[in-house]
Amino acid sequence: MQSILRTSLSLPVAAVITALLALFMAYLISVEGEPGPDIAELTFDLFPRVDPIDPVQPPVLTPVDTVAPPPPPPTIDVQTAQLPTDDFVMMAGTIPGVEVTGMGGDLTNFNISDRDVQPLVRIPPAYPARESERGIEGDCVLQFDVTVQGSPVNIQVLECASPGFARESLRAVERWRYNPRVRDGVPQMYHGVQTRLEFNLND
Repeated sequence: MQSILRTSLSLPVAAVITALLALFMAYLISVEGEPGPDIAELTFDLFPRVDPIDPVQPPVLTPVDTVAPPPPPPTIDVQTAQLPTDDFVMMAGTIPGVEVTGMGGDLTNFNISDRDVQPLVRIPPAYPARESERGIEGDCVLQFDVTVQGSPVNIQVLECASPGFARESLRAVERWRYNPRVRDGVPQMYHGVQTRLEFNLND
């Protein structure tokens, strides 16, 4: 009995809901069909005309006064040392004589004479530029030993007028060459050779 009553009540309610939904759908259809607002038609120009823009005038540059270049630096006359024009002094030692006491057998005897050191090459020193510019003259006294090969060693400056003279004197003596000292045919070391080197601007 209750089910029949519930069914009889729900049918009118369902009919009302169905009618309302039908009316709502009809309203939506009518709204979608209405024309919309007018939209302006868009146009495109492939070759638009561009108005020229006045170019910006460049600023007027004022001329700049020319600046005189600075004077050249003063030239300093530098006197260079005069290098020797002559060849090196070559002094060859004498060849010792050979004395033969007999022609037959093994009695040949060679007598080699003794000698002291003899200079072979003596290179004069260069005049230092600083002393030459200042007009300084003087001399140097050096002492050295001579080896069995004839080379100066243990070179010492005993006295000298200036450091420049001493430096050039040492460089010159280092290149000197000698015949070594010979005693009984055997070369020996020679000690205590002294020499004086003079520096004159007029030479």
